[in-house]
Amino acid sequence: MDTPKPYKNVWLTYKAYVTSGVYGEVRTLTTVRRRAFFTKSDGYYNQRNEWIETPEGFYHVPRYWQEYTWSDGTTSLAPQTFQSYGRVLHENVIKWEYDPWKPGDNY
Repeated sequence: MDTPKPYKNVWLTYKAYVTSGVYGEVRTLTTVRRRAFFTKSDGYYNQRNEWIETPEGFYHVPRYWQEYTWSDGTTSLAPQTFQSYGRVLHENVIKWEYDPWKPGDNY
């Protein structure tokens, strides 16, 4: 499978655990479609300070997005906070497609 251009927003379809229940105690493996962006990186450190190799790169899946106007007047859709659904490795992706978002669209 080919990869998108780095740091371009995409719609990503992949399998993820979704929590439900009053206290989030029920975890169900579900196919989800979320907005993300791709990073061509050799790897990252996980929460246990272990290096995880990612020779094909990985996807960032932020929870919240907002319109951001740059100093040159262009507007783009960027992550609003550092909160994220986590990284998705390229081999776990079912499908990706470029995000057709334009300024003024809902996000």
